[in-house]
Amino acid sequence: MNNLRSNTTFLQDLPERLRSHIERIVGEEEEILWVAQPIPWAYGMQHKSHLWKGLLVVVIAALVMAGIYTNKLDVLQQHFNNILAAGIMSLIAGLCVFAHPFREICTARKVAYALTTKRAIKVTDGKRESVVWCPLPLLINRVLQQNEDGSGNLLFENVFLLNNEDISQGHPPYLLKGEFRFCAISNISELDNLLNEIPDDDD
Repeated sequence: MNNLRSNTTFLQDLPERLRSHIERIVGEEEEILWVAQPIPWAYGMQHKSHLWKGLLVVVIAALVMAGIYTNKLDVLQQHFNNILAAGIMSLIAGLCVFAHPFREICTARKVAYALTTKRAIKVTDGKRESVVWCPLPLLINRVLQQNEDGSGNLLFENVFLLNNEDISQGHPPYLLKGEFRFCAISNISELDNLLNEIPDDDD
């Protein structure tokens, strides 16, 4: 699999804290096959709908407040203080929603994804380090999106098989519990191919 790893981001290219975090959680019997960080702008713009939603709230709140101040909305004058307070809160909420994609752009610099011979891992270096992972034998992966530049998202769904008793009681033969994504990866097809190339433990 060395040829598949030749064009990937290697562990030493990660920020120090993320690198040490991954090294600490990867077991001795695991081999790191692939490590990367999301593309910051693409990672944030996955939430671009927040831009127009936040802007819409800001514009409506600003128009209502302006209408009260200019006495054009006489019907609302008697509730001036309450509406002013609600307008200010709406402005703040709208700005927070609008800023969400830009916060995610900054967050992308604190996120790393890793694929080992045993599991898929997402590491976040925030106020408190967090790790999400799933063993490869229990993964269903599918490409959610692939852009013209080759970037895209990969969804991992964690599959837990039920026992025979659960199935006899009418439950489906499997449950999907939890999911996470490798988002805004620069070469999503390379990662998808790598997952398909990983041999099973029985091989």
